[in-house]
Amino acid sequence: SPLLHKPTSWQEVQNRVLDPRASRAIFKSHFFRDGPDCTVDDVLSGKVTVDIDPSQLERWLEEEMLDVYLIPLLSREFCDE
Repeated sequence: SPLLHKPTSWQEVQNRVLDPRASRAIFKSHFFRDGPDCTVDDVLSGKVTVDIDPSQLERWLEEEMLDVYLIPLLSREFCDE
C-alpha cells in the first residue's frame, strides 16, 4: 500500500485531508461555491489553480505572536496516517 493515499473526491479532501478551518476557507470561496469545474487530480497535478477569497483567509490564520501567523492546512488525522 502506498505511504499516502491520494484523495479521489472533494468530499474526501474536505473530510479527511484538510484541517476543518482550511476546509471552510477553501470550500466557501467562489471557486468552489457552485461546485468546482475540475477534479481533485486536476488540482494536485497543477493543471488548475485554486483561488481562495481573501475574506475567507482571515478566519483561517492564527496569530502566534506579533506578525507571526500559523496556517493550519492538514487535519491531525491525515498527519497521523
